[in-house]
Amino acid sequence: MAETSTPQNVARKATKNGIANTNSTILLGVFGSDENLKAMIRLPSGRVKRIARGDRLRGGERVAGVDRDGVLLEKNGSTRRLPLIN
Repeated sequence: MAETSTPQNVARKATKNGIANTNSTILLGVFGSDENLKAMIRLPSGRVKRIARGDRLRGGERVAGVDRDGVLLEKNGSTRRLPLIN
């Protein structure tokens, strides 16, 4: 994946105190064209990672989809949504 700079609004959310539960995975932002959306998440470890549809996360979750409202994660037949934080 080509390196791009982090959008300013995503960087602010990634470093702002008290915006989300840091013990869980949170969605920081969605970027890219509508046909090729990617997302940036913050893992409970504090690591920030770029993800796209089909990627796998630790713990066995698979990125089922990325849209402008959030990310769908799938594990063991169950799907959950990570919404964008405001």
